[in-house]
Amino acid sequence: MKRLAILGSGMVILALGGCQSHPQIVHDKYTGATACVSGKHTDHPGLLQTLNTIATYVQDKGYAVGIEYNSYNRLSPETVWSDGHQYTYNDLGSDAHACMGAGGCLIDERGAIKLSKDEFYQFAKTGFDFKIVGYHGAVTGHMPALTFQSVIDQCPDAGSASGR
Repeated sequence: MKRLAILGSGMVILALGGCQSHPQIVHDKYTGATACVSGKHTDHPGLLQTLNTIATYVQDKGYAVGIEYNSYNRLSPETVWSDGHQYTYNDLGSDAHACMGAGGCLIDERGAIKLSKDEFYQFAKTGFDFKIVGYHGAVTGHMPALTFQSVIDQCPDAGSASGR
């Protein structure tokens, strides 16, 4: 199931959900928002820790990276860093799943990293290595250049002036 969430910055982003393995264009008939999203990229795949990311462009709103972090240890993300630069991180909530008594619960934490057009296009050439720092730890991730390029290729307005 895909969900559209409105961030405090006024930007609409496709939150990670469901099995999305390929780039697609998603239209929300209720808000009229259209988003171009990459396929889901996974770092640290496993039972104890998974980091899923998507690159997205929302028409007339801007660019972002959607984050979904799953672990038995809560991260509580606060900031995102890459190459000495701190990015704006928006928390989109968390849920507990697969609770097993003394074994704890699998925590699903979601958020978004807001990007400028220039940053998005740069990452389409270089990829994006980042570190999410939370109250309870940190996790690193990498998104290949192709993840960002797939959004640019499928969304004609991704390069327009309205794409800030």
